[in-house]
Amino acid sequence: MPASRIEIFNSTLSLLKQGWYVSPSGRKVELPPVKDVMAAAKLYSQPLISIMNPSKKLEAEVRVENKDCVLAAKGLIDEGFDPAMLNLADLHTPGGLVEYGSGAQEENLCRRSNLIQSLYQFSRARIDQHPDLGLIQSADQYPMDERYGGVYSGIVTFFRGPESAGSMLEDKPYNIPVISVAALSGPDIGPDGMMSAKDANITLDKIRTIFRIAYAHGHDSLVLSALGCGAFANPPAHIAKLFHQVIEEDGFKHVFRRIDFAILDGYRTGMRHNPEGNLKPFQKEFGA
Repeated sequence: MPASRIEIFNSTLSLLKQGWYVSPSGRKVELPPVKDVMAAAKLYSQPLISIMNPSKKLEAEVRVENKDCVLAAKGLIDEGFDPAMLNLADLHTPGGLVEYGSGAQEENLCRRSNLIQSLYQFSRARIDQHPDLGLIQSADQYPMDERYGGVYSGIVTFFRGPESAGSMLEDKPYNIPVISVAALSGPDIGPDGMMSAKDANITLDKIRTIFRIAYAHGHDSLVLSALGCGAFANPPAHIAKLFHQVIEEDGFKHVFRRIDFAILDGYRTGMRHNPEGNLKPFQKEFGA
Protein backbone atom coordinates (compact mmCIF):
# COMPACT_ATOMS: atom_id res chain seq x y z
CA MET A 1 0.00 0.00 0.00
CA PRO A 2 2.73 2.61 0.76
CA ALA A 3 4.11 2.13 -2.76
CA SER A 4 0.74 2.84 -4.37
CA ARG A 5 0.24 5.85 -2.09
CA ILE A 6 3.59 7.21 -3.18
CA GLU A 7 2.56 6.74 -6.81
CA ILE A 8 -0.68 8.64 -6.19
CA PHE A 9 1.18 11.44 -4.41
CA ASN A 10 3.69 11.70 -7.25
CA SER A 11 0.77 11.90 -9.68
CA THR A 12 -0.77 14.66 -7.56
CA LEU A 13 2.55 16.51 -7.60
CA SER A 14 2.65 16.29 -11.39
CA LEU A 15 -0.88 17.69 -11.68
CA LEU A 16 -0.06 20.56 -9.33
CA LYS A 17 3.03 21.45 -11.36
CA GLN A 18 0.97 21.26 -14.55
CA GLY A 19 -1.86 23.33 -13.11
CA TRP A 20 -4.68 21.30 -14.66
CA TYR A 21 -5.91 17.77 -15.30
CA VAL A 22 -8.33 15.92 -17.54
CA SER A 23 -11.33 14.59 -15.63
CA PRO A 24 -12.80 11.10 -16.17
CA SER A 25 -15.45 12.68 -18.40
CA GLY A 26 -12.75 14.22 -20.59
CA ARG A 27 -13.11 17.78 -19.31
CA LYS A 28 -10.05 19.96 -18.71
CA VAL A 29 -10.08 21.12 -15.08
CA GLU A 30 -7.98 24.13 -14.10
CA LEU A 31 -6.45 24.19 -10.62
CA PRO A 32 -6.04 27.41 -8.61
CA PRO A 33 -2.78 29.32 -9.21
CA VAL A 34 -0.19 28.49 -6.58
CA LYS A 35 0.25 32.18 -5.70
CA ASP A 36 -3.43 32.40 -4.75
CA VAL A 37 -3.23 29.21 -2.69
CA MET A 38 -0.23 30.51 -0.75
CA ALA A 39 -1.78 33.95 -0.21
CA ALA A 40 -4.90 32.36 1.30
CA ALA A 41 -2.88 30.64 4.04
CA LYS A 42 -1.81 31.96 7.43
CA LEU A 43 0.27 30.37 10.19
CA TYR A 44 -0.87 31.29 13.71
CA SER A 45 1.38 31.17 16.77
CA GLN A 46 -0.54 33.30 19.29
CA PRO A 47 -4.00 32.80 20.83
CA LEU A 48 -6.87 34.65 19.14
CA ILE A 49 -8.68 35.52 22.36
CA SER A 50 -10.37 38.84 21.62
CA ILE A 51 -12.30 37.75 18.54
CA MET A 52 -14.80 35.40 20.17
CA ASN A 53 -17.75 37.77 20.24
CA PRO A 54 -20.50 36.45 17.94
CA SER A 55 -23.18 38.95 16.91
CA LYS A 56 -25.86 36.30 17.39
CA LYS A 57 -25.95 33.19 19.53
CA LEU A 58 -26.10 29.86 17.73
CA GLU A 59 -26.82 26.40 19.09
CA ALA A 60 -24.47 23.91 17.50
CA GLU A 61 -25.76 20.49 16.58
CA VAL A 62 -22.99 17.94 17.23
CA ARG A 63 -22.82 14.75 15.18
CA VAL A 64 -20.42 11.81 15.27
CA GLU A 65 -20.18 9.89 12.01
CA ASN A 66 -18.28 6.90 10.68
CA LYS A 67 -17.32 8.85 7.58
CA ASP A 68 -14.46 10.18 5.51
CA CYS A 69 -13.77 13.74 6.69
CA VAL A 70 -13.63 15.21 3.18
CA LEU A 71 -16.97 13.67 2.25
CA ALA A 72 -18.41 14.90 5.56
CA ALA A 73 -17.29 18.46 4.78
CA LYS A 74 -18.62 18.22 1.23
CA GLY A 75 -21.95 17.07 2.67
CA LEU A 76 -22.11 20.15 4.90
CA ILE A 77 -21.36 22.40 1.93
CA ASP A 78 -24.15 20.74 -0.04
CA GLU A 79 -26.50 21.45 2.91
CA GLY A 80 -25.65 25.15 2.79
CA PHE A 81 -23.06 25.31 5.57
CA ASP A 82 -19.65 26.97 5.37
CA PRO A 83 -17.36 24.50 7.13
CA ALA A 84 -13.68 24.41 7.95
CA MET A 85 -12.10 20.97 8.21
CA LEU A 86 -9.45 19.88 10.70
CA ASN A 87 -6.19 18.50 9.36
CA LEU A 88 -4.49 16.28 11.95
CA ALA A 89 -1.13 17.88 11.30
CA ASP A 90 2.49 17.22 12.18
CA LEU A 91 4.01 19.81 14.51
CA HIS A 92 7.38 19.86 12.77
CA THR A 93 6.84 18.87 9.13
CA PRO A 94 4.04 20.09 6.82
CA GLY A 95 2.47 17.11 5.10
CA GLY A 96 3.88 14.69 7.66
CA LEU A 97 5.13 11.52 5.98
CA VAL A 98 3.22 11.96 2.73
CA GLU A 99 6.43 11.58 0.73
CA TYR A 100 6.80 8.06 2.20
CA GLY A 101 3.26 6.79 1.67
CA SER A 102 1.85 7.12 5.19
CA GLY A 103 -1.83 6.29 5.56
CA ALA A 104 -2.57 8.92 8.22
CA GLN A 105 -5.19 11.62 7.72
CA GLU A 106 -2.93 14.56 6.83
CA GLU A 107 -1.12 12.50 4.23
CA ASN A 108 -4.46 11.35 2.80
CA LEU A 109 -5.57 14.97 2.41
CA CYS A 110 -2.31 15.91 0.70
CA ARG A 111 -2.71 13.14 -1.88
CA ARG A 112 -6.26 14.27 -2.69
CA SER A 113 -5.79 18.03 -2.97
CA ASN A 114 -3.43 20.97 -3.35
CA LEU A 115 -2.95 21.24 0.43
CA ILE A 116 0.83 20.95 0.11
CA GLN A 117 0.91 24.17 -1.93
CA SER A 118 -0.56 25.90 1.10
CA LEU A 119 1.56 24.19 3.79
CA TYR A 120 4.96 23.71 2.16
CA GLN A 121 5.62 27.47 2.03
CA PHE A 122 6.13 27.29 5.80
CA SER A 123 9.11 24.92 5.46
CA ARG A 124 12.41 25.79 3.79
CA ALA A 125 13.23 22.08 3.58
CA ARG A 126 10.00 21.32 1.69
CA ILE A 127 10.58 24.17 -0.75
CA ASP A 128 14.11 22.93 -1.43
CA GLN A 129 12.72 19.42 -1.90
CA HIS A 130 10.28 20.64 -4.58
CA PRO A 131 11.82 23.65 -6.35
CA ASP A 132 9.51 23.21 -9.35
CA LEU A 133 6.26 23.73 -7.39
CA GLY A 134 6.60 27.51 -7.65
CA LEU A 135 6.54 28.05 -3.88
CA ILE A 136 7.84 31.16 -2.13
CA GLN A 137 9.11 30.81 1.42
CA SER A 138 6.93 32.46 4.05
CA ALA A 139 8.45 34.51 6.85
CA ASP A 140 6.57 32.21 9.24
CA GLN A 141 8.01 28.73 9.51
CA TYR A 142 7.37 25.37 11.13
CA PRO A 143 7.56 23.99 13.78
CA MET A 144 4.18 25.22 14.97
CA ASP A 145 3.77 26.56 18.48
CA GLU A 146 2.91 23.67 20.80
CA ARG A 147 -0.20 25.32 22.29
CA TYR A 148 -1.40 27.89 19.80
CA GLY A 149 0.12 26.78 16.51
CA GLY A 150 -2.18 26.32 13.54
CA VAL A 151 -2.40 26.98 9.83
CA TYR A 152 -5.50 28.26 8.08
CA SER A 153 -5.62 27.27 4.41
CA GLY A 154 -8.46 29.07 2.66
CA ILE A 155 -7.98 27.54 -0.80
CA VAL A 156 -7.77 23.76 -0.69
CA THR A 157 -9.11 22.14 -3.83
CA PHE A 158 -10.02 18.46 -3.53
CA PHE A 159 -9.72 16.77 -6.90
CA ARG A 160 -9.32 13.12 -5.88
CA GLY A 161 -11.86 10.85 -4.25
CA PRO A 162 -11.17 8.68 -1.19
CA GLU A 163 -8.54 5.97 -1.18
CA SER A 164 -11.26 3.38 -0.58
CA ALA A 165 -12.68 4.28 -4.00
CA GLY A 166 -9.35 4.24 -5.80
CA SER A 167 -8.30 7.88 -5.36
CA MET A 168 -9.97 8.68 -8.67
CA LEU A 169 -9.88 12.18 -10.13
CA GLU A 170 -13.04 14.20 -9.58
CA ASP A 171 -15.11 15.50 -12.49
CA LYS A 172 -15.95 18.56 -10.40
CA PRO A 173 -13.37 19.44 -7.73
CA TYR A 174 -14.46 21.45 -4.72
CA ASN A 175 -12.90 23.76 -2.14
CA ILE A 176 -12.80 23.00 1.58
CA PRO A 177 -10.90 25.41 3.86
CA VAL A 178 -8.57 23.49 6.16
CA ILE A 179 -7.24 24.17 9.66
CA SER A 180 -4.01 22.31 10.43
CA VAL A 181 -3.30 21.70 14.12
CA ALA A 182 -0.99 19.05 15.59
CA ALA A 183 -1.89 16.87 18.56
CA LEU A 184 0.59 15.99 21.27
CA SER A 185 2.71 13.02 20.30
CA GLY A 186 2.86 10.28 22.94
CA PRO A 187 1.20 12.16 25.83
CA ASP A 188 1.62 11.05 29.43
CA ILE A 189 -1.27 8.64 30.12
CA GLY A 190 -2.08 7.41 33.62
CA PRO A 191 -3.45 4.02 34.71
CA ASP A 192 -6.98 5.41 34.35
CA GLY A 193 -6.41 5.91 30.62
CA MET A 194 -6.47 9.70 30.94
CA MET A 195 -3.72 12.15 30.04
CA SER A 196 -1.84 14.08 32.69
CA ALA A 197 -3.27 17.45 33.72
CA LYS A 198 -0.42 19.21 31.92
CA ASP A 199 -1.01 17.41 28.63
CA ALA A 200 -4.78 17.82 28.93
CA ASN A 201 -4.38 21.58 29.37
CA ILE A 202 -2.11 21.81 26.32
CA THR A 203 -4.66 19.83 24.31
CA LEU A 204 -7.48 22.12 25.44
CA ASP A 205 -5.55 25.08 24.06
CA LYS A 206 -5.04 23.21 20.78
CA ILE A 207 -8.80 22.62 20.49
CA ARG A 208 -9.54 26.27 21.32
CA THR A 209 -7.06 27.25 18.61
CA ILE A 210 -9.01 25.20 16.05
CA PHE A 211 -12.26 26.89 17.05
CA ARG A 212 -10.78 30.40 17.15
CA ILE A 213 -9.19 30.11 13.73
CA ALA A 214 -12.45 28.83 12.23
CA TYR A 215 -14.42 31.68 13.78
CA ALA A 216 -11.84 34.29 12.76
CA HIS A 217 -12.34 33.27 9.13
CA GLY A 218 -16.12 33.36 9.28
CA HIS A 219 -16.99 29.66 9.25
CA ASP A 220 -20.30 28.52 10.71
CA SER A 221 -19.42 24.84 11.07
CA LEU A 222 -16.55 22.45 11.68
CA VAL A 223 -15.55 18.97 10.58
CA LEU A 224 -13.35 17.51 13.30
CA SER A 225 -11.80 14.13 14.01
CA ALA A 226 -10.14 12.08 16.74
CA LEU A 227 -7.25 14.48 17.36
CA GLY A 228 -4.01 12.55 17.84
CA CYS A 229 -5.71 9.21 18.47
CA GLY A 230 -3.83 7.33 15.75
CA ALA A 231 -0.05 7.32 15.45
CA PHE A 232 0.32 9.96 18.21
CA ALA A 233 -1.35 7.62 20.75
CA ASN A 234 -3.76 10.06 22.42
CA PRO A 235 -6.58 8.31 24.33
CA PRO A 236 -9.84 8.85 22.37
CA ALA A 237 -12.16 8.85 25.40
CA HIS A 238 -10.21 11.69 26.99
CA ILE A 239 -9.84 13.60 23.71
CA ALA A 240 -13.61 13.36 23.21
CA LYS A 241 -14.18 14.77 26.72
CA LEU A 242 -11.81 17.66 26.04
CA PHE A 243 -13.61 18.51 22.79
CA HIS A 244 -16.92 18.37 24.68
CA GLN A 245 -15.55 20.69 27.37
CA VAL A 246 -14.48 23.32 24.84
CA ILE A 247 -17.77 23.10 22.91
CA GLU A 248 -19.61 23.91 26.16
CA GLU A 249 -17.33 26.80 27.20
CA ASP A 250 -18.90 30.26 27.23
CA GLY A 251 -16.59 31.53 24.50
CA PHE A 252 -17.49 28.75 22.09
CA LYS A 253 -20.95 27.49 23.02
CA HIS A 254 -22.87 29.78 20.64
CA VAL A 255 -20.38 30.20 17.80
CA PHE A 256 -21.12 27.41 15.29
CA ARG A 257 -24.25 25.95 13.70
CA ARG A 258 -22.86 22.43 13.22
CA ILE A 259 -19.92 20.46 14.55
CA ASP A 260 -19.39 17.08 12.91
CA PHE A 261 -16.84 14.51 14.02
CA ALA A 262 -15.90 12.35 11.02
CA ILE A 263 -13.97 9.34 12.29
CA LEU A 264 -12.86 6.27 10.37
CA ASP A 265 -11.43 3.41 12.38
CA GLY A 266 -8.72 1.33 10.80
CA TYR A 267 -5.46 3.28 10.86
CA ARG A 268 -3.67 2.70 14.18
CA THR A 269 -6.80 1.58 16.03
CA GLY A 270 -7.32 -1.36 18.37
CA MET A 271 -4.06 -0.51 20.09
CA ARG A 272 -3.21 -0.02 23.75
CA HIS A 273 -4.40 3.59 23.81
CA ASN A 274 -7.58 2.90 21.78
CA PRO A 275 -8.63 -0.76 22.23
CA GLU A 276 -12.23 0.09 21.24
CA GLY A 277 -11.10 2.13 18.26
CA ASN A 278 -11.69 5.88 18.03
CA LEU A 279 -15.28 6.12 16.81
CA LYS A 280 -17.00 4.42 19.74
CA PRO A 281 -15.52 6.64 22.51
CA PHE A 282 -16.71 9.75 20.65
CA GLN A 283 -20.15 8.24 20.13
CA LYS A 284 -20.35 7.51 23.85
CA GLU A 285 -19.23 11.01 24.84
CA PHE A 286 -21.70 12.81 22.59
CA GLY A 287 -24.53 10.31 22.81
CA ALA A 288 -24.43 9.70 19.08
